[in-house]
Amino acid sequence: MRRHLVLLALLASFAARRSTAQTFSTIFTFQQPEGVGGLVVDSFGNLYGTTVQGGKYNAGVIFKLAKPSSGGGYKFSVLHDFDGTSGGSAAGDIVLDGSGNLYGTTAKGGSVTSSCATGCGTVFKLTHPASPGAAWTFSVIYSFQGYPGDGQSPYFLSLNSQGVLFGTTPLGGAGNVGTVYELTNSGLTWTESLLFNLSPQKLPCNPPGTPTFDSSGNIFFATELGGPGNTGCIIELTPPVPPATTWTSTTLWTFGSGGRGSLPVGPQLMNASGELFGVTLYGGLYAQGSFYKLTPSGSSWTHKLLYSFGSPSKSGYWPINLLPGPKTGTYHGGAIGGGYCPLNCNGTVYELTQPTSQGGSWTQSVLYTFQGSADGSLPYGLIKDSQGTLYGFTIAGGFFGNSSCHSNGCGTIFKISF
Repeated sequence: MRRHLVLLALLASFAARRSTAQTFSTIFTFQQPEGVGGLVVDSFGNLYGTTVQGGKYNAGVIFKLAKPSSGGGYKFSVLHDFDGTSGGSAAGDIVLDGSGNLYGTTAKGGSVTSSCATGCGTVFKLTHPASPGAAWTFSVIYSFQGYPGDGQSPYFLSLNSQGVLFGTTPLGGAGNVGTVYELTNSGLTWTESLLFNLSPQKLPCNPPGTPTFDSSGNIFFATELGGPGNTGCIIELTPPVPPATTWTSTTLWTFGSGGRGSLPVGPQLMNASGELFGVTLYGGLYAQGSFYKLTPSGSSWTHKLLYSFGSPSKSGYWPINLLPGPKTGTYHGGAIGGGYCPLNCNGTVYELTQPTSQGGSWTQSVLYTFQGSADGSLPYGLIKDSQGTLYGFTIAGGFFGNSSCHSNGCGTIFKISF
């Protein structure tokens, strides 16, 4: 939750320039204070997303941006209006299954309990129409029960190859510090299993972030808080071996002083050797974010600082996410600080490249520097398609003609082609 407070505090930006090795385009500009939650792209290049507010009931929408067939721009359409009762404030991830169905989460709506007066949040499914032009079908597949139940305001969500949904909540659960859950489909109903639901006394690291899986079914995630300096942890969940039924949690690493990074954000990316890569919003040598690697070594893990953001500042700092790059040894991400400074800084989309020789240093290059005007400002979300094209959204910039938006604009959706 700290991350959202950080982002709101950073909405004071303007400026930039672009790289010539790739093509940047703004494909949609919001004109209302809607706020994109999640974004996903299908195999045809169509984008789907959710918003936190806006729509018929001002509780958010599920939208589609249809890729132009020949010329023209992307076509925006609303697939579903949240009503605030069956769901609202869809700030979390949205995922796509092999049949074109969408799954996502809402922070509000669903079950109303003593711990959440506007609803504890839901997981929803939007079923793809059977024929072109027909309506999509919305359904709530699970409603949370808050504290001390199974969680509140679900946010991060993943779908594995067996069609099982895994997600996390930042609030609720036994200690009101969040949970990790699993949703399985038996054909007619979805069943929830809690994988992680401990009190703060047993789990000082919280709340759980985006789940990542290895080939053995273990789950890895970062927490924004916890550890000696309360600066975040990396946790592993190991599935039970029958007849046991309880998942086992292990703290692999705690962040802190000495340039090790602070407040890990985004997913943990695992390579073929089982090493984990990630970024922190703060920390590193310049206290403006770090890129790190965790390597398993027997029963422990070793942390290595690979790169420190913030020097030079124009390359971008305060990294907010990380994606695999186009080739082995490269990573892409968005940074919500830096750019064309010391004027107003609007953030960048960056690339990290491994050293060409042993003992060399990782390097950071800029794919795009935001101007804070029509192109957007503060790139928060970033995804890629199967061809390596990047898509993302900004939380400011774009359209400035609506006083209901933040003074720095209503936000945009962008594309970077290579």
